[in-house]
Amino acid sequence: MQALFRWLGAAAILLTALCTNQAQADMKSSVVLSINEGTSGSSDFLTMQDKYRPLADYLTRKIKLQVKLESATTLKLVLIGLEKHHFELLLVRPSHIAAKAMRDYHYQLAAAADGQSTAYFIIKPDSTLKSLKDLKGKRIAMPDPDAYPTHIGLAMLKQAGVPIGPDTVAYSRSQEAVGYAVKQGFVAAGVVISYSKVFKNWEKEGGRVLTASPALPFWGILAHPDMPPALLAQIRQALIDLKDTDEGKAILHGMGISGFVAGDPASYANMLKFLGE
Repeated sequence: MQALFRWLGAAAILLTALCTNQAQADMKSSVVLSINEGTSGSSDFLTMQDKYRPLADYLTRKIKLQVKLESATTLKLVLIGLEKHHFELLLVRPSHIAAKAMRDYHYQLAAAADGQSTAYFIIKPDSTLKSLKDLKGKRIAMPDPDAYPTHIGLAMLKQAGVPIGPDTVAYSRSQEAVGYAVKQGFVAAGVVISYSKVFKNWEKEGGRVLTASPALPFWGILAHPDMPPALLAQIRQALIDLKDTDEGKAILHGMGISGFVAGDPASYANMLKFLGE
């Protein structure tokens, strides 16, 4: 009987060792950070790598896992990837997509860029337009149908009682193209987001703003629904701590923001209500 107990004990030890080895083999050695800048940034893969490599290297040191970069090139692919729970970490600028990811696919908000975003209806300096109601029957340029400013712009037109027919919106490949269409007089107005290059230079170059949306949530970094709480907390704290060091400030400057905050998922949910989505 003692021999049987010794055998069972040895077997239990062996089984524990095998399970431990298997668990170690299954432990993650890396995390993929996917990037989508919407229509306000560049979708060029090499540009994205150069821009976000310092952030990936910083997170690698902080969480002790290699952070690899992946370009989520189009908004349609982002939506498909979210539905399939493809992304481990996703930096996504269109905030309505982040909001839908949290509401519909249970993604977690790792951190939000500090600040708020606003959509603007831009017009030429000599435009006679005075309000959104004056856009009835006019042609309006907007970026990709899935883009954040497009969703905001359409919601604002509906709230103003402006009919939206099949010929109301001229969709463009980028927000720069929206600005060009307005400058050339191809459309009466265009919709862009506050952090886009075209808006940052619009008024400096003599352009006008017809109206602006309320301040809405800024873009964020999302984590997979199944990311362990301890790892999520590490990532969140590392992002928030960026603003406290010279290295971190340089990384943030390269990304065009002042810092990260924990963020409030409720503000994203309220934004979807504003959009009627």
